[in-house]
Amino acid sequence: MIVVEKSFDDHLKNLEEKGVRYLRHVVSEKGVVVDEQKFKAVKEWPIPKDIHQIWSFLGLSTYYRRYVLGFANITKPLTRLIEGQIQFQWSEESQHSFKKLKKALINAPVSSYLLPDGKFILDTDASIV
Repeated sequence: MIVVEKSFDDHLKNLEEKGVRYLRHVVSEKGVVVDEQKFKAVKEWPIPKDIHQIWSFLGLSTYYRRYVLGFANITKPLTRLIEGQIQFQWSEESQHSFKKLKKALINAPVSSYLLPDGKFILDTDASIV
């Protein structure tokens, strides 16, 4: 949905109160968060019944993988089902993975901005390669 602001002041007020939706995220003064509309889609996502439904869910989830610590490990049971090496069979392990991923996506953290007067830790790789 595109909202046309009536004036520059209305636009500034909208920015202060809510933030701006941009590429499935909301950018505000607090930082960058996943768009709440996507939370609703994830929360209401039904249990996949076949490989195509798993692909769809993982497609949405992968877009937000940077917000999920251990994303690859959490999704491993689901990705095994779509690799084609085993027959599709929804198991307790699949269900646990699905629920854990949904919970992680719904509770995604806010990526805040760097504070110019804050302390930073720089972790580098000093290898030759």
